Amino acid sequence: AETTAIIGDQLDTDMTMANQAGLFGVLVLSGETSRERLDGQSAVVPDLVVPSVADLVSSSAPKN
Repeated sequence: AETTAIIGDQLDTDMTMANQAGLFGVLVLSGETSRERLDGQSAVVPDLVVPSVADLVSSSAPKN
């Protein structure tokens, strides 16, 4: 589980599921959840927040 993450755009479902499963939760702000909704309006806290899933691609690409 230490190399497994749930990536999603819904704070109440995707990130709640990540928390309950003990997995790393990555919230992308390019979908359902906005920054305003995230800031102070939910008890659910993702481990990482990124603007778009595209921001994860370059950081997770294998190194040659």
